[in-house]
Amino acid sequence: MPVEFLGIAATNDGSEITPRSGPAFDPDYTLRLARAHRDNGWDRVLTAYSSGSPDPAQAATYILDHVDGLQLLVAHRPNLSIPTFAAKTFATMDLIGSGRVTVHVITGGNQHEQA
Repeated sequence: MPVEFLGIAATNDGSEITPRSGPAFDPDYTLRLARAHRDNGWDRVLTAYSSGSPDPAQAATYILDHVDGLQLLVAHRPNLSIPTFAAKTFATMDLIGSGRVTVHVITGGNQHEQA
């Protein structure tokens, strides 16, 4: 079975322990990081979902439009959007990215949400 290398498509230079130095969506940083993943052999990057970050579908579409050859795994919380809107969004992204989109359906972030 082949091994896949999965990275993270962050949209700014902040982390859990370091405050970001600019806006929540830094276009230059986003593309530099995505290209670094691609150029160093990563197969796919995740555009993660959190309440404090930009919309993962829009961030992924930006990457798809500017970085060739990198697969995108787009986080999606189904309870936060209308199913037909989500399907249309992902279908459009997949066309823009020539088949490079996979959806990661998030069912909850903790035990309470899982219940």
